Amino acid sequence: MRAGDKEKIGPHGLEVTRLGMGGTTFGNMYSVLSEQEGLDVLDAAFAAGVRYFDTAPLYGYGLSETRLGPGLARYNRDEIVLSSKVGYTLVERKPGDDYVDLFIDAPEMTSYFDFSRDAVLRSIEGSLARLKMDRLDLLLIHDPDEGKSIEPDWTPGERGYFDQVMAETYPALDELRQQK
Repeated sequence: MRAGDKEKIGPHGLEVTRLGMGGTTFGNMYSVLSEQEGLDVLDAAFAAGVRYFDTAPLYGYGLSETRLGPGLARYNRDEIVLSSKVGYTLVERKPGDDYVDLFIDAPEMTSYFDFSRDAVLRSIEGSLARLKMDRLDLLLIHDPDEGKSIEPDWTPGERGYFDQVMAETYPALDELRQQK
C-alpha cells in the first residue's frame, strides 16, 4: 500500500487517499506545534502522497482549522479532500466553565454538544471561515455517543445523542449533500 493510493468511499464517487492526516496536532493537542513545524508536516504528508486531511472545530477549539486551512492553501485545492466535523459548538470560555484541557495555548473557548440543524449549519459556516476555504468535501458527525464509548463502563445500546442526530443532524447533512 502506498499513501497516495486512492479508494472510493460511498456511492457519490468521492475518492480519498488510503492514508489521511488528522488535525488534532494542529490544535496543539498535548503539546505545542509551531507554525513552521505544521507547514513541514503538511509538506511531508503531501510529498508522501497524502491528499486527505481531517480536522474539527473541537481540535484546539478552532486552532486546528485556523492553521490547517492556510497551510493547505499552498496546494491545489482540487487535489485535496478536506473533512471536518459537526456536533460540538464552540463558545467563549468564562471562568468556571468546563472545558477539555487537552489543548495547549488554544483559544479561550469551550464546547458543548449540539446536534440540532441550526448548530450543524453554524458549525459548517464556522469551519469554512476558520479554514478560509470555500468548501468541505466530507462532513463527519463528531461523538454522537458523547464520547462515552471509550469509557470502561460503557454498554452498547446507550443512545447518547443518537435520536437527535437521526432526527436533525443527518437530515441537515443529507439536504446539503443534495444541493451539490
